[in-house]
Amino acid sequence: HSMAPYHALPECLKEMGYSTAFMHGAVRASMSFVAFGKTVGVEHFWSQEEYEAEHGTDDFDGKWGIWDHKFFPFIAEKVNTLPEPFFATMFSLSSHPPYILPAGFDDGRYPKGTMPNHQMYGYSDEALRHMFEQMSENEWFDNTIFIITADHGYTADNEKYLKVPYN
Repeated sequence: HSMAPYHALPECLKEMGYSTAFMHGAVRASMSFVAFGKTVGVEHFWSQEEYEAEHGTDDFDGKWGIWDHKFFPFIAEKVNTLPEPFFATMFSLSSHPPYILPAGFDDGRYPKGTMPNHQMYGYSDEALRHMFEQMSENEWFDNTIFIITADHGYTADNEKYLKVPYN
């Protein structure tokens, strides 16, 4: 069923005059995002290859793709090139193992918390804040809905969240 025909949200919005985009800091083939995106109506894709074509290869995190603090400003620039109205989706990388902060960011500004991923959440939050500040300079910003969601859960350090229905 993975390649079954869909009439998904991007295609529905395209029919209503929206341009559609998907952005991900990993390589284009990662998790078949582009292949699937094309089947559901996504028109524009920006990934590690497009970023590196414009900015070089120095911002690779060594595991997944482009660091959030580097890729998010790129996203803000690219979203601003889309014809309005638009529907854009981004998928971030930093909240995935091995939870290593970029050089210069491991200076104590992000609390370590109780789990190895907590510092990365602080890093990702800061990258998002800067991206939203950059995007807020555009006219479309005040008329835009932003939805932030996780792609999967994470093992908790609280007994409550290790049991159904939380796990």
